[in-house]
Amino acid sequence: GYEWTDSIQTGIDHAFSDGSYDIQVLYMDTKRQTDEAWKIKAGQRAMRKVAAFKPDVVITTDDNAQAYFAKQLAQQKDSPRIVFCGVNGSPELYGFHNKNVTGFLSRSHVTGTLKLAKALDPKIKRITFISDDSITSQKSYEYYRTLDIPMQVVRYVKVTNFSQWQSAVFKANQDSDAILVTMYHTVKQASNETMSMKPQHVMQWTVKNCIVPILGILPFTVKDGAMLGICSSGQEHGYLAGITAIDMIKTGRRASLYPINTSMEGKIMFNSDAVLKHGIRIPKSLSPVIQMVNTIKPVEQAAWGDLDWE
Repeated sequence: GYEWTDSIQTGIDHAFSDGSYDIQVLYMDTKRQTDEAWKIKAGQRAMRKVAAFKPDVVITTDDNAQAYFAKQLAQQKDSPRIVFCGVNGSPELYGFHNKNVTGFLSRSHVTGTLKLAKALDPKIKRITFISDDSITSQKSYEYYRTLDIPMQVVRYVKVTNFSQWQSAVFKANQDSDAILVTMYHTVKQASNETMSMKPQHVMQWTVKNCIVPILGILPFTVKDGAMLGICSSGQEHGYLAGITAIDMIKTGRRASLYPINTSMEGKIMFNSDAVLKHGIRIPKSLSPVIQMVNTIKPVEQAAWGDLDWE
């Protein structure tokens, strides 16, 4: 039910599509159930799964799976080889510096997204980053702070509950030219709750109440209403992890022989509803390489322009 994880699984399934491998899947469900006790139990459940199944290779996705499961698994003397993907934190954070682990880091196309937005709308000069308080958001913000952001950063905001999220959006309406939303999947109605709100409800409210353009870096954010984004591909992460695992199984190689890498693909996405709302003209030169979502009018007539942003 979490689109990023689902897209990674689609990529893994594609890699293993010949059907000659015995595969088992376990969802830890730590985006929806966010309390610490649940995360620990989910990691323990995954450890029991590995002990019973005895796999040749384990593929682990996203930061919580590394923090609450793969980190502990990698420390075992007889650990199977591990291939991680969709991870924002550094490998060292999870103890991934031994012969049993390799994988693919998630490095968002933040600067590219901001440059594109600025080229399409030169009035966008000040940006507020808004995200939930998940480990994914924490590690993403740490990465963003190492980048040469091509506009003034007003603030980085991490929130726990919906009221804080609403306040952050209203404040950005007053002093920012756009907001960039990273994650909104662990926002709770109240801070003392353990269950997260439905992410789509958070974004529906944001789209309705944010008067400046909303930018995203993941496909589901644009689908949920952000105006544009150069988006990372979960399918790419899953496919790369899958073919790496297959090569390990076929060759018997140690994971350390495969360098830790980053995913490369970035998909330019526009939400046509938001494009029309903000009067953005999309360069015709981009038409072969973009994906439009939520089309409600003939986009060719409403939004295409001749601006050359390169």
